[in-house]
Formats: sequence, C-alpha cells, structure tokens
Amino acid sequence: MYHWRITKYNPQLKTSQGNFLANEWTSYSDIGKFYNNKQFTQKDYLDTENAYVNAVIEFMNCLKISSLKVVALEKFDEETIYKDNYFQGMTVLINNIQIGSLINQQQVTDIFRLILREYVWAKLSHGSKMYVHFGYIIICTLVVHYPVKKLLEMLLIKAFLSKNSNHHIIMIPKTSQCYLEK
Repeated sequence: MYHWRITKYNPQLKTSQGNFLANEWTSYSDIGKFYNNKQFTQKDYLDTENAYVNAVIEFMNCLKISSLKVVALEKFDEETIYKDNYFQGMTVLINNIQIGSLINQQQVTDIFRLILREYVWAKLSHGSKMYVHFGYIIICTLVVHYPVKKLLEMLLIKAFLSKNSNHHIIMIPKTSQCYLEK
C-alpha cells in the first residue's frame, strides 16, 4: 500500500518538528479573515477546494474507480448546510448518505466539498484499491494499492519533486496548487 497526503501547506515552510511557520487559513469558516495583510475570500477558498477535489478525482480516474463506499461517517450541524447557497443539490445526498452507501463520482465530489467545509466527516474506500479521508486543517490522506512511480506517470496533473525530497508538488490545471507528500 502507498500512503499519500494532499495538503495546501507548502512543505518548505515546515520546521524539522513538523510545525508550519506561515500564518494561514485552516477552515471554510476563515473566509473574510485576514492572513498576511490580505483578506481570505470565498474565491480563494474555492480555488483550493477545487484543487483538492480535482486531485482525488484524478487519482480515481487513474485507478479506473468510478465509485467509493462510505466506511465511516459523522454529520455535523445539518441546519447550517441548508442555509448555505453553495449546497443547493447536496441536500438529497446529506439526507440519504449512510455508512455502507456506494457513491458515484459526482457524489464523491459533493461529499468531499461537505467534508472540507466541515459539515460532515467521512472515510471512503474502494476495497483495497483506494482509501481516502480528510483530516483536521484540510489535509487529505490517500492510500492506494498501486506503484507510486506508475501512478505519477498516469496522473494528468504535473508532479514536481520539491527541494525536500519527501514531497511532490502537484500543479493542478486552472486551480491553485496542492502539495502531495509521500
């Protein structure tokens, strides 16, 4: 099994103890706050959210996975979800999803957005072929049963080895960047 971490945090700003030096946003709820004298906007958030979703969907496409199974699930603050305009169309999913649900790629995209916005928490898998979950402060963990080098060759996103040889920087077309740590 190969473990990957997708994160928005630049690994070059990490101390030897693993702490990040930059003052950065960590949540959807940080929209409107200021970081490094710049207001964090909804567009900034959505660019990063899209980068995460696109990266995971790209892994699914490379592995020819069209659906994932919900293996763990927690729902939070459902009332807020219904008031958020960005969740139109996701109400059916949030009402019907449960542990054991098999969800297609569009639903996977929607559940990832709900997870990143901290409305639900879930772990998803496709047997032993792929396992994915998002953790605290917007870090996504992917476990795939596929050789890393071969997978990187298949990905449509560009991967670059960073100065820290333990990391691959992934540039996702038309979105912001994410960092992929192996």
